[in-house]
Amino acid sequence: MKAVGGMLGFGKDKDEKKDAKKLDGVKGAAQEAVMAQIGDDVTPEKAASVLPGIVQGLTPMGLKSLTLGPADEQGTREILAEASPKERIASLIAKKVTVGVSTKITFKDEASPLEGMMHGPKSPKAESPLAFAKKIDPVTWKPIEGASPFSPSQQQALEGANAALLPSVGNLQNFQPQAGYVVAPAAGSNTLELLSWNSSEPVRFDNLSHAEKQAVEFLKGRPDAWLKRVSNIFLTIEGRKVCKKCNEDTGGRGEVLRSPWYSL
Repeated sequence: MKAVGGMLGFGKDKDEKKDAKKLDGVKGAAQEAVMAQIGDDVTPEKAASVLPGIVQGLTPMGLKSLTLGPADEQGTREILAEASPKERIASLIAKKVTVGVSTKITFKDEASPLEGMMHGPKSPKAESPLAFAKKIDPVTWKPIEGASPFSPSQQQALEGANAALLPSVGNLQNFQPQAGYVVAPAAGSNTLELLSWNSSEPVRFDNLSHAEKQAVEFLKGRPDAWLKRVSNIFLTIEGRKVCKKCNEDTGGRGEVLRSPWYSL
């Protein structure tokens, strides 16, 4: 979710509304539409009446929803925009995407979703830790603390979070390019998101290149202890009808994946 304008928060004065950061892409279009249709005289009732029409008009561009956020201590409520997986991924990787998948994993406990996610060095399935992106100083070649390595449009797609590429899917005969990200969860969140896309290197009679496969193979490779912490997994798939193999991989449950490799 992204606020399409602090200037649209109920309870803010006119000058504060004008200072809102301008957004790019479909969220920028939503921001402009909201400002034009709601104007300065903002009320929850007025916003609720115009938001559905804005969403309908911008759905072809990838807008998924516009909702009123909860009121803060001053009674301010922001309007939150959510873009579709395809629109977010296209902004993130700067190229056209045929299929985009957002996989949201919710956990039963309060520990970080990243805790225990990778096989440790003593495991027979030892794997490298996820390499979350860092911005490097071109002079010292050292990471710049607190600086985002992503462009403004990429940061919007990631909703301000950091991210690490998913491992490649396939084998030596059909090795796929990396086609997914693990998005770092916000502090205190019990939900982890994966964003994945079609690799554009299809394999005949197989789904190795498919967006769903990137997420499923990563999840299947997680340690048992980590999977046992999961309460549910929800996939939002956009672009094409799910193929037979991907439907089997995701348990044949449509958008909701009740994982076959652990019990709820």
